[in-house]
Amino acid sequence: MRASTNIILWACGLFVAPSATAQVGLNLDFGPSDVHGTPGPSEGAAAQVGGAWNGVDTDALSGGTFPVTIAGLVDTSGVPTPVTLVINDLGTGLQSFLYDDPATVGGDDALLDDLAFFGGAATLEIRGLAAGQYDIFTYAAVPSGADHRTRVRIPSSSDPIQTVGGDFSGGYQAGVTHARHAVNVAPGSAVTLQLNVAAEFMSLNGIQVVPFGATGDLGARYCTPGATNSTGFPGEVSAFGSPRRVDNDVALTASSLPTNTFGFFLTSQDQGFTATPGGSLGNLCLGGAIGRYVGAGQILNSGTNGSFTLPLDLAATPTPTGLVSITAGEAWNFQAWYRDSLLGIPLSNLTDALVLTLL
Repeated sequence: MRASTNIILWACGLFVAPSATAQVGLNLDFGPSDVHGTPGPSEGAAAQVGGAWNGVDTDALSGGTFPVTIAGLVDTSGVPTPVTLVINDLGTGLQSFLYDDPATVGGDDALLDDLAFFGGAATLEIRGLAAGQYDIFTYAAVPSGADHRTRVRIPSSSDPIQTVGGDFSGGYQAGVTHARHAVNVAPGSAVTLQLNVAAEFMSLNGIQVVPFGATGDLGARYCTPGATNSTGFPGEVSAFGSPRRVDNDVALTASSLPTNTFGFFLTSQDQGFTATPGGSLGNLCLGGAIGRYVGAGQILNSGTNGSFTLPLDLAATPTPTGLVSITAGEAWNFQAWYRDSLLGIPLSNLTDALVLTLL
């Protein structure tokens, strides 16, 4: 670990921040600036969104007075933004941590092998984002050991507290290298990240702020748009993660749903079309043997963001006759069912559908 008494705030060498109203994506890398460096534009990490990365020099912040505000952040296109990052170290001090993990190369090495080490709880605020829905990827992996765990919470997200830590040899995996939270940013509001120690010590490698729908989502949507729901918009399904079956890192998201409504995902190897099944407002776009994700923890609530996410276990895919394992090369279809209403009458609805083939 290394520390410096100087405080230098830098972000790709740019410090001009003009006003902006459109949603933008941001990539941030935490760690000392002189060893592993900052990822290049080809590094998409778990969000599969590359572009410019902002470097946050933790050597410059170590030993300083908090809170610290970092300005001059650029978006993924390299354009200066009005977004600022406010770091409030509430623990025993922020330090830099370095370790060369042989499993990481290139941009993964730059992102993960240097990091900010906090001795206790820390809070970060992202201010100045344009209103809208975002996915926040928080990287909290410690390359020197899988026993270190960081607890990540975003109070404004309906997604739960997530614990991160593990071995990178399997690639980017939710809960191992990063947490993912969906947030709905109101005009003038900030996104607050709360980090705490889950085991041994906590860390922060980087953050990606991605406008919803801009992640490197997997699969191809069809039967779209779905039926309009009580929000005035159709529900949508998307998948993100790794396209490799061996990684077992795929999650489904249903979005543009009514708030605080319950739902679950459906799956089948066959496509089909059944209009308004059982009096639903939507259409069923799956055929054949349809499985339902209704096991423990799989019936989800859309919360205040109107969305829910389910990480899949590809070795335990539901069918009417039991759980099966998806194998590489197979095509599977997914859709979400959810509760809805029409003129105050409780009904159900369905999103559009998505077909996904794992490599």
